[in-house]
Amino acid sequence: MYTSQIFAALIGGYFIVLWGKHQITQEMNNNLMLERERSRISIMPLLKYKIEKSKINTNVCAIYKGNGNANINTKLTIENIGLNTCRDIEIILKSYTLNINYKFELKQQGIINKNCKESLDLQFINMNSKNFDLNLEIEYKDLLLNKYSQSINLVIN
Repeated sequence: MYTSQIFAALIGGYFIVLWGKHQITQEMNNNLMLERERSRISIMPLLKYKIEKSKINTNVCAIYKGNGNANINTKLTIENIGLNTCRDIEIILKSYTLNINYKFELKQQGIINKNCKESLDLQFINMNSKNFDLNLEIEYKDLLLNKYSQSINLVIN
């Protein structure tokens, strides 16, 4: 009679200990994930873009040559308004109208420090039309090598 009660109490206690261990492990994993996310957010860069028509200077980063007679010059300014430096900045230019797909680095090291700007000129010469679509996809990393991507869809006319 007492043996069955002791046995039932031991089995119940064993399952309570297992459940407690599981809860503690789960809570530790959640805390670790939360700490990693806080760390990522504390150094997260964020890019702000300004696109305007411009006169081309000698710092032309991308040129598209068509077979028409229209020329379009644009200046893309990228400012890091985030909390820390961004690095390995790659820009992907896509246009289904022009049938282009370029990928290039912003500059040699691809770094924009906090509250700093970088500009690049895009020149489209000998275009058939001054109206076309353009997709800019900017990929970059923070100091912990977390990857980020931002996409801008433009209609240039």
